[in-house]
Amino acid sequence: MSTANQAVVCLNLGNDYVGSQQWELAANCYRQAIEADPNLAAAYTSLGSIWQHLQQPQAEAEKLYQIISENPGSVNPNFGLIVGESLEKHQDSQGAIAWYNLAIAIHPQLAVARYKLAQAYHNTNQVDLAIASYQKAIELEPNIYIYYIGLGQALTSTKLDEQAITAYQKAIELKPDFSWSYHHLAVILTRLGRIDEAIDNYRQEIELNPDFYWSHFHLGDLLSQQNQPEEAIAAYRKAIAINPQQPEAHQRLTEILSRDQKTGEDALLGGRYEEAIAIYRDMVAAKPDYSWGYYGLGLALLNLRQWSEAIEVFNQAINLNPDCFWSYNNLGYCLFKQGEIPQAIDAYRKAIAIDPEIPEVYIRLGDTLLQQQDIDGAIAAYLDAIKAQPDGEIAYIKLRHLRTYSFIKLQPEQIEAIASGYQQAISQVPHYPEPYINYGDLLTEIGDISAAISTYKQGVLAKTKIIRPEFFSNHWETASVQGPNFLIIGAQKGGTTSLYEYLCHHPQIIPNLHKEVDFFMWQYYRGLDWYLAHFPPIPPGGEFLTGEASPSYIVDSKVCDRISQAFPEVKLIVTLRNPVDRAFSQYQDHRNWMGQEKRTLEQAMIDEIAILDTIDDPTQTERKFWGCQYGYLLRGMYVYFLEKWMQKFPPEQLLILTSEELYNHPQNTLKQVFEFLGLPDHQLSEYPRYTAGSYNPIPETLRQTLGDFFRPHNQKLEELLGRKFHWSP
Repeated sequence: MSTANQAVVCLNLGNDYVGSQQWELAANCYRQAIEADPNLAAAYTSLGSIWQHLQQPQAEAEKLYQIISENPGSVNPNFGLIVGESLEKHQDSQGAIAWYNLAIAIHPQLAVARYKLAQAYHNTNQVDLAIASYQKAIELEPNIYIYYIGLGQALTSTKLDEQAITAYQKAIELKPDFSWSYHHLAVILTRLGRIDEAIDNYRQEIELNPDFYWSHFHLGDLLSQQNQPEEAIAAYRKAIAINPQQPEAHQRLTEILSRDQKTGEDALLGGRYEEAIAIYRDMVAAKPDYSWGYYGLGLALLNLRQWSEAIEVFNQAINLNPDCFWSYNNLGYCLFKQGEIPQAIDAYRKAIAIDPEIPEVYIRLGDTLLQQQDIDGAIAAYLDAIKAQPDGEIAYIKLRHLRTYSFIKLQPEQIEAIASGYQQAISQVPHYPEPYINYGDLLTEIGDISAAISTYKQGVLAKTKIIRPEFFSNHWETASVQGPNFLIIGAQKGGTTSLYEYLCHHPQIIPNLHKEVDFFMWQYYRGLDWYLAHFPPIPPGGEFLTGEASPSYIVDSKVCDRISQAFPEVKLIVTLRNPVDRAFSQYQDHRNWMGQEKRTLEQAMIDEIAILDTIDDPTQTERKFWGCQYGYLLRGMYVYFLEKWMQKFPPEQLLILTSEELYNHPQNTLKQVFEFLGLPDHQLSEYPRYTAGSYNPIPETLRQTLGDFFRPHNQKLEELLGRKFHWSP
């Protein structure tokens, strides 16, 4: 058989292998065809068509190079480009250069081969050869914009900036909608100090490609240099919105803000709001078009609850900078506090249109929609907050308490939407307990107790594994669930959340799934298995403890009986608070959070006093009381409830504290609690007040009235416990 016929046979056999996708066998046949007949063009074409499928293209290239370099006539130069590109992908730039040169030898007028060769030279730091090759490509095809970009990059690396500028400008002339030309040009102009031109080019680039972090970042730098802080801040904020994890824009934003309004921000952060107002008033007087001055002034007014003026000032900030999310967000809050609900909703929606990724605004929007009884809208807003931050606690709490505080029954479509949101959150943050709590509560609500129990247990496991990894490794598989070793039973708004959080920092206390289970008060009919699903397994011996804090327990004598029967050895902790302050705090919660309380403070207190004056035993209030009252005063009549608990539990199982002691002397108070629980002392570096509210003071005449109401009850409490509380009216 002649070599020519042999080559054709190999070619055809290779084609058969291609049909069955046996690429290596096909390549071997094509190479044999080329060896038999170096002028068989079809063999080169076929081999090039499967080149990207080869596992070892470098080895194949070496075998072919000598054959082709000696017989270039029948080879399509594009084959050389295919092989060269493949070698570059495999980090063999020198091999690629050889093949590109071979393609040029076959077809000297092939501009794209010159361009590829120039790129390979540039990648191997042979910049002079790269420039020459780019220039030759341009000489052959002068209207290809990408050739000028490559030339500009090579010229830039040798500091031939003016020539590089000319190259980029030509690229822009040929293709004005290619953003990278403007970017490269802006970089050179910045280096040459031609800042205004660089700013113009970055802005043109951003118009074409608005989602590139570094364009906004560098634009911010240049605007800052040009003493345009407001525009620089906007550029940095846009960079942060594109990539919140990148630190540079955060750092620059901090620097520019600290330069321009450090004193004002210091005053705000230090709570010196009057001082901040004076500083920002001077700032906007000196620079009336400086939106951030109005924004800072608005924040100071907001913190002083001067809602009307804050609304006016935030509107001025928005007029100057209509793209500032935080101005709309805080404007909405001030409008909400003023009772201008539709306007607040509109402001929040405008904030979301600017930046839909910040959970705080969805939470505020949900709270505001509740004021209009728009339950669907509120649910959607809270779920959007979870979507924006699946490991953020507040939205879960809002949804968890939605039915409790708004007296609503969820509809099937609402349940479906909420369940879907929780399931998605669990898949996104499987280590975070809040979605398990809410999903379990939802399953409980619809009566699927078995699924609820399973969900709670998953949440307990996830939480324990994260916050107590050593305990989890050593005890999770061997210990069993025993239930609570301690219960914080009250009083509501008496510091129970803070105490619970402090206790949970002790390394020998293994937290339950969440603070308030309310089993013995509201969920008792769910069964003990449902309750125990909220607790981690605890080994015997008392080295580790767990517990919960449900401040509703203290007021119900049935709860006392149930706990004594289920867990007769459990230790109970009570935190009492000046009942006047406690009543005011609870009222504000009902008034401000869910908007359920419509009465004025004075009217709510007068109404309850009138009813309580007709009740002989505060522990035996009937449903009709709870149907029209929230127990602002009743819950502070501690003596009558404590008498019941002290009859059921011995003194060594009952510890009574005050929130005033807890907050004023937390170290000593916690030491007392740990001794009570049989644990070694464990002090924290700080003791923040959890869920602390901030309100205008109680009118003095009402405070005196409430003080008079509570005085005889407080005296009985002091006699019962043998201690003074020194609660002033």
